[in-house]
Amino acid sequence: MRVPMSCLASLALVLLSGAARADMTPEQAAARRDLISQAQTARDAGQHARSLDLALRAGAVQMTVSLRRFISEEYAAVGDVARALGSAELCTREARAAGPDAEPHLAACQALVDQTRPRVGYVVTRPAHPVPGLSVKIAGSDVPSSLYGERYPVTPGDVDVDATAPGYHPLHLRVHVDAGMAPEVALDPIPEPAEVRSPSQPLLSPPPAIRATSTRMSLLVPIGGGAAIVGLGVAGIVWLVANGKLSGYKSRCVTPGAPSDCAGEHDSLQSTLSGEAVIIDVGLFVGLAGVAVGATGLFLPRTSEPQVAGLRF
Repeated sequence: MRVPMSCLASLALVLLSGAARADMTPEQAAARRDLISQAQTARDAGQHARSLDLALRAGAVQMTVSLRRFISEEYAAVGDVARALGSAELCTREARAAGPDAEPHLAACQALVDQTRPRVGYVVTRPAHPVPGLSVKIAGSDVPSSLYGERYPVTPGDVDVDATAPGYHPLHLRVHVDAGMAPEVALDPIPEPAEVRSPSQPLLSPPPAIRATSTRMSLLVPIGGGAAIVGLGVAGIVWLVANGKLSGYKSRCVTPGAPSDCAGEHDSLQSTLSGEAVIIDVGLFVGLAGVAVGATGLFLPRTSEPQVAGLRF
């Protein structure tokens, strides 16, 4: 962007007159002149973002109509047409108040207003209901409450709208704005849930008392253990008895010169041992099943005393 000669002249005027300002110290005036000189150098090099930053810093020390014009033109150069329009409009008001000497700046800023106005978009923020302490930001800039319901200029594109208020959840919206358009955004923040507390309830409740509880093993352990003892015990006893009978028969009848009644005793003993073998098998099955049930109970979660009490009738 080419810089008009009138702008260069205005900047030179700022450099010459800045130190004479009564509200600046000599150090501030020197720093301001240096910032403006660097801003002009950056603009000549096409570094408009840097030029804008330096000019804004100089304006924070002291703002003049000529510097306002410079800032407005740099906003336009970086494509921030909304801020360019706002700054140019402010420049025209300041130039009119400054008198005839500022007419070149008035004409340049008015031309910039006419150029940028068709290129901006607008956002209208409208609270759905009165919200105490409502704060609204559009594109990161604070919006005065006096502008709620009015058109707020923005650079076209996706624009972020944020609203906050004490006792309400933060509200974040994103709206797409085209040049010349003015979409309306309804602000209806959601209240945060209020904590319900009785008048007698203290602000800080004491922590709940920790009650010691004892735990018990699963009931499957004693049940399985009892079944294992009974089953294996019965099987063992019956086996000992049957083994004693078989040993007695062998010692008396499985020898040379065995009595003649051993043949009948053999049939009786075989029938008895068959029945006892069934009892032994059943006992072994019950015992081994009890072992399995008890072992399963060892791996189950333990039952606490309150849980046991809840099972009692």
